[in-house]
Amino acid sequence: MPETRLHPDHFLHIMLQELGFVVPYPSRRDEISADRLEEFAQSAVEPVAGASPFQIELGPVNAFEDAIFLEIGGGARLSKLHNRLFELAAIPSEPDFPYLPHCTLAHFTGVSSTAGAVAALTPFRSVSFGALEVTEVEIVTMNAAESYPILESYAVIPLGR
Repeated sequence: MPETRLHPDHFLHIMLQELGFVVPYPSRRDEISADRLEEFAQSAVEPVAGASPFQIELGPVNAFEDAIFLEIGGGARLSKLHNRLFELAAIPSEPDFPYLPHCTLAHFTGVSSTAGAVAALTPFRSVSFGALEVTEVEIVTMNAAESYPILESYAVIPLGR
């Protein structure tokens, strides 16, 4: 699909809570300090470890205005974790969109109509692509100056401790 740019495998993830970019001296809404990241990681241990492992379904395929993604079945458990982590993150403003558990697969490039891609997705609108057991939450950092950077593990918190 020439109107899309696929995410590389290493960048596939299901986001629970975005915190911001780690910088020495935060001055914007989308920036946090290393100390604040550590504080968040420590405060996330209890609610994450207190949740038991659970299964999610991958699919069907869907699309936002700018991206193709897999819906996540069983997202109620992810939403519950997200809500608790959102409280802990203490983000100073509400996000533009409500939380929707998903895994982005590709972004539209804007070089041509998305109609072809949307038509190509139609057969997959009712397909499940398998299930995963969620056993941990990983807090990651990344180099925002790179396209599709490696997600660097900051902390891993097992569920059900």
